[in-house]
Amino acid sequence: MDLFVRKVYSTGGLQLRIANQRATLSRYNFNSWDFMMKFKELVLPDSRAEFASIVDEGKAVEWTSLQVSLDAADLAAHTLSLGTAMRRSSWLQASGLPPEVQQTIQDLPFDGMGLFAEQTDSSLHSLNDSQATMKSLGMYRPAIQHKYFKPQLQQRFYPPWPRQDFSRKRGRNFRHKPPHPLPRQGQGSTTPSSDSKQAF
Repeated sequence: MDLFVRKVYSTGGLQLRIANQRATLSRYNFNSWDFMMKFKELVLPDSRAEFASIVDEGKAVEWTSLQVSLDAADLAAHTLSLGTAMRRSSWLQASGLPPEVQQTIQDLPFDGMGLFAEQTDSSLHSLNDSQATMKSLGMYRPAIQHKYFKPQLQQRFYPPWPRQDFSRKRGRNFRHKPPHPLPRQGQGSTTPSSDSKQAF
């Protein structure tokens, strides 16, 4: 990120220098065409009108070129400001400072050599290295982050149901009796038939 921002800033600076050189040359050519009007009286009377029109066209062309150079210089200046803002943002992200401190530093002005000063880079890198060292030693204390309050629902605890001991109710000698076996096929039933008569 830092290398990319440096390239953006360098490109903006190169464009600004080229635009300034073009603006200087356009201004010089415009002044030269304006200076040519002094020789109007030395031209033959039949050619003075044509000479004046040529000078006016030259001045108009150079004035248009000057305006284009000034617009290019403005664009390069915006590129420089964008590179400065991106570089400052990368500095703050590498510093590891809390967001409140980063917003305060972003509002501070950076003029002159303070934009890309070596002391600023060294101080930010030393701050980042010190935080990494404290974190490795277990002494790092991150910034306090406020959390939103979330109410917790109270859980109701019900006592377990007592287990019933059926052996106590029926007695200790109580044993489970198996059911009566069914009569097998071919064996007579123990109950007397309704057709048989009882003998006396």
